[in-house]
Amino acid sequence: MARPGEDFSGFASATSADADTASVPRRGWLAIAYPVLLVLAAVFLFLGNLLIWINSSVLDGENFSAKVGDVLDKPEVQDRLANVLAQQAVDSGVIQEEVDTQIPQQIAFLAPVVNGQLETILAEAARRLLASDLAGSVGRDMTQRLHGQLLAILTDDQSVLQVQGDSLVFDLQELLNRLFQRAGANPPQRLQQASERFGTFVILDDTTGLRQASWLLKNREEIIFGLMAGSVVSFGLAFAAGPDKRKAINGTGYAVFWVGVLTLLIVVIGNLVLAQVAPERTVARELLKALEDNLRWQSFGLLVLGACLVLASDQRALNAIGKLESGVRSRYDAIDPSARRYILPVVGGGAILLLLLASS
Repeated sequence: MARPGEDFSGFASATSADADTASVPRRGWLAIAYPVLLVLAAVFLFLGNLLIWINSSVLDGENFSAKVGDVLDKPEVQDRLANVLAQQAVDSGVIQEEVDTQIPQQIAFLAPVVNGQLETILAEAARRLLASDLAGSVGRDMTQRLHGQLLAILTDDQSVLQVQGDSLVFDLQELLNRLFQRAGANPPQRLQQASERFGTFVILDDTTGLRQASWLLKNREEIIFGLMAGSVVSFGLAFAAGPDKRKAINGTGYAVFWVGVLTLLIVVIGNLVLAQVAPERTVARELLKALEDNLRWQSFGLLVLGACLVLASDQRALNAIGKLESGVRSRYDAIDPSARRYILPVVGGGAILLLLLASS
């Protein structure tokens, strides 16, 4: 109990100074932890986003088959496959022998001319074959075999790779046999099994890099859960460690936004590099573009989410939105009440029309 005349102001000042001194290291620690946690959360989100895309687009058989089917319907892809089929049929020498045998003796001198134009004729026949037969069971079988081979490569399934090889190829054996039949020739016995020279179309020669990621893809579901959980926890800790909650939300928004930007940049740069390094790989480029579609949408989703978080935490943006809202409301109030009932149908109809145009 204080006695009259005792002054404790010095003790209180010392206690306050000690508390301020103790809070300085804590503030310094939080200042370091906040950006580190944001970067860590962004890295987790980036890797998780990629694995989600691989799991939903590349490894999902139904989605993969639909994408490959769209690729096979493209004229430039069918032209490339038709040229390959025609070249392999000519390289076999079977059709030239059939021409030499079937051509009448009176015009046998024309055989070299016909054989010289044989690849062009067969390429046109192959285009018609692809246009008619890829829509049926042949196209489905091709895409299913391609997906099975891709799964074997990504999971490093040696029981499949030892039989089919480790290159990623389209199996064109059935189409090649049908092309021989349309040309009136029987495929020789040596062409009954697809090989590197006949009955295949190579999409990717070296798949060593893909097979090195086999452990990652075999355990993809657990890794996706861990990455996304780590991202959420890191963002939460960064929010708690942030010096100001509004700024913490702003930083989270920028981190999410830049993950989307980085993913889109990788997609664009990858396509540009592939076009420069392997311009003749038409099928590979179109297949990659089709499979990238979901990744682009995921990235756009991250861009929108990040932008919303930034705008929600930026006072200037909130002020601008408030001014915009006030302007719209004042214009709406100035409209004749009898005409207001037409606004919603007109706006709704315009939105539906834009959606229909975008989907077409």
